[in-house]
Amino acid sequence: VVFQIAAIHFCRKTAIYSVLFFAFAPLNLIYQSALLIDISTVFFASLAYCVLAKYFQEAQNKKLLFIFLMAGLYCVLVKPLYLLPSGVLLVTHFSQQWKWPRMKNFLDYTVRHRAVIGLFALITLSMFLWVGVQNQINSQATTDLNRLSTTMSSLDYLHLPFHLFDALFYARIILRGILLVLNPMTFLFFIFGLFLLFRDHRGSWRMALIYSIIWFHVIFGDMVTAHEYYELSMVPFASVIAGCGATWIEEKMRSE
Repeated sequence: VVFQIAAIHFCRKTAIYSVLFFAFAPLNLIYQSALLIDISTVFFASLAYCVLAKYFQEAQNKKLLFIFLMAGLYCVLVKPLYLLPSGVLLVTHFSQQWKWPRMKNFLDYTVRHRAVIGLFALITLSMFLWVGVQNQINSQATTDLNRLSTTMSSLDYLHLPFHLFDALFYARIILRGILLVLNPMTFLFFIFGLFLLFRDHRGSWRMALIYSIIWFHVIFGDMVTAHEYYELSMVPFASVIAGCGATWIEEKMRSE
């Protein structure tokens, strides 16, 4: 799946580098052998992103839509936050084509991709329904009515992005990126990949690779801080970006 994501966005050489970086990522080596539900969810989340990218690249295929629906439903029933990159890809693909006249382009895009938009809406509604059912069951099992009403009226569980104002949060993310998500060498390739994407692909939907990592930490940074294994879902995208940087360095070495 990682190979396909890199091949769709870039080329087969980048895909080979990406697979190698992904396979030997320290975080994968730590957790891939563990019996955690996160491992399968990372696969289905990456599969949903891959299928959606392939859908946008090629002609609309009903098989791709079915796979996206199944993978998306699995994610939202197990780890909803892992489906975020697929949503970022959809929004990025739309925003890169939203030009003047905006209303006409919006309607054309909605009609052209109504199937995938409808499926994404269905998956999102299923997620809210499932979260609501879980909240009701857990609340009735662990609290009485008075405590439940107090909890419902408080802001204890409202996760605001206060972590964005904490310098230690950024230091922790960089440290994990160097030592866990990637390693010191591949993290250097990752930095080159970031510069290349911003330089050459700023107006392309390939930027969803970077946006997925950014928005994941903006929205779920508080959870990621406490549980490092949530970073597993970002390893595929960081590996693809690092593969892009490695390909560029190899081509520069060959040419010079």
